[in-house]
Amino acid sequence: MKTSLSTTDLVHSIARGQVYLRELLRAGCYSLDCHGPDGSERFSNNKGHLFVAYFLADALAGTLDEIDRTILLTRILSEERAGHWGFSPGDLSFSPEQATFLVDADDTAYVLRTLRGLGAYRLPDSLIEFWTDPPGGFFTFLAKGSLINQPRVATEPSFENNLAIHPEVTLNVFTMLRGTNHEKYIHWPIIESFQHVEGWWHSFFYPGVYFGTVLAVEFLRAEPFYRPHLLKTKEYLLGMQNPDGSWGDDGEREYSTALALRALATLDLQSDAVKRGAAFLLGRQSSIGGWSSSAVVWKFVGASKEEWLARDKHGPLVTALCVTALKRCLDSEGA
Repeated sequence: MKTSLSTTDLVHSIARGQVYLRELLRAGCYSLDCHGPDGSERFSNNKGHLFVAYFLADALAGTLDEIDRTILLTRILSEERAGHWGFSPGDLSFSPEQATFLVDADDTAYVLRTLRGLGAYRLPDSLIEFWTDPPGGFFTFLAKGSLINQPRVATEPSFENNLAIHPEVTLNVFTMLRGTNHEKYIHWPIIESFQHVEGWWHSFFYPGVYFGTVLAVEFLRAEPFYRPHLLKTKEYLLGMQNPDGSWGDDGEREYSTALALRALATLDLQSDAVKRGAAFLLGRQSSIGGWSSSAVVWKFVGASKEEWLARDKHGPLVTALCVTALKRCLDSEGA
């Protein structure tokens, strides 16, 4: 039996989510929590504003006023380091070699994408410093001194792999470079190595199978060569949907569903699975307009092999992802 989804319900849910996101933005409550295995805070606790800000701006696109725009621009400019940004482990008391972890290509790309969306375009020249050829990807960190970048793709989180090329980061940078005078740095052959044989796309710092998948789907959707790759992705997403319309396991379903639904809606808006996923999210929206999840959204493995785990305490990231996924579903005929 096909799922019925009301356009009115979608519009109302999106509007409520946007109101909640604006409240969080103006209150400054859009950081990520970061703790170690023992539950104590790590350096990256209460950071990640710039990463989350991209998704906030994306979810609020078309509704941002000058106050919202000023808040985002002020935050971005306050954290700039010579054209770079970073939500990376490190602190100013570290050695010059370790201080390299203060900036990274991922946050820099997200900031530049946010600026582009806000109409405050900045040339992406600083990203080229992270590029390596071969194999044609982008390092996440700028290593120097005795720290040596490793020109290979790494998908298994470990301290040793932190200085390699990471699939989701390179895809994020590629997305930023598209349509710029640096588009020549998009190295298409490396992208195939980012896909798992099952159809999903690897991600190094963001656990799970859906984060990297969204990046790949949105970057490749208009590329004819990758249609077979994306067909495999679509089949994987359809096969992983739970009976209640969600994706993922208990405790993380809102987060996983928002990502999987966004990817699937990009590939096939007409699928009944899209409507069932949207219906699940509508049913999980809180009375205050947001969504929450206990999912680990970012993981870093330090030198001692200790894992740093970041979660979305206030719900801005999960809510922004849900709003954007539902906005995609509004394009579905018959919704």
